[in-house]
Amino acid sequence: MGIELFKAITTEEHLVALEKEAITYQELWVDMEDADSRKFVKEKASLVSSMLKKVDRTRIDITREFKVKVDKEAESITSRLNEVNRPFTLLIDEHKAERQKVLDAEKAVQAAKDLIIQIANDHDEAILFNKQGLCI
Repeated sequence: MGIELFKAITTEEHLVALEKEAITYQELWVDMEDADSRKFVKEKASLVSSMLKKVDRTRIDITREFKVKVDKEAESITSRLNEVNRPFTLLIDEHKAERQKVLDAEKAVQAAKDLIIQIANDHDEAILFNKQGLCI
């Protein structure tokens, strides 16, 4: 995998060189009580730690930059597509509104029919109770 986004920090060649150098240190033993040896180890570790921090900071910055670009582009496309779709959505919305009026009217008619039936049933029940001498 090539290095493209992090060219400002390192190159493929530089990483390969660091990896080759690291192989030579795999069996390294250093007397950490010796100031010069300790300084050597700290400098090597500091170099890599510094690069790791730069890579992480750059990753965050690049991710933020791309997110902003992605969001802006998606927003632009969405806005344009919504505008293209506007005539169709208006027709669909008008149809839904008209259909809802029809359904509401049908529902009202059915509710009225149900009420008439309920009133008739209640009336018949009241007459039956009255004939039987029962009170409600």
